[in-house]
Amino acid sequence: MAEQARASGATPERIQQITKEAQDFAAIYANPAIRIAITFTAIFPIGVVISLISAAPGPQQPLPPGAGDGVGRASRASDPSDQTHPLARRR
Repeated sequence: MAEQARASGATPERIQQITKEAQDFAAIYANPAIRIAITFTAIFPIGVVISLISAAPGPQQPLPPGAGDGVGRASRASDPSDQTHPLARRR
């Protein structure tokens, strides 16, 4: 950062200020708790946005003919009075 400021023609006071800010940040970032907090705050919002987008309801597709009318394998298998059911008692 200081090299960029030097190349762009910054004053020596501004270069010294940038260097001091970088050193202060390095000292703060050396603390593992602060490092974890900074990393968390950088990544967490992106994860929330991606989760919300993936949880959003998508376009609804129409059901195929005969679906959901109560006739079929699932409704027969759950009917205990049906004698073809594997768990039905024989009389």
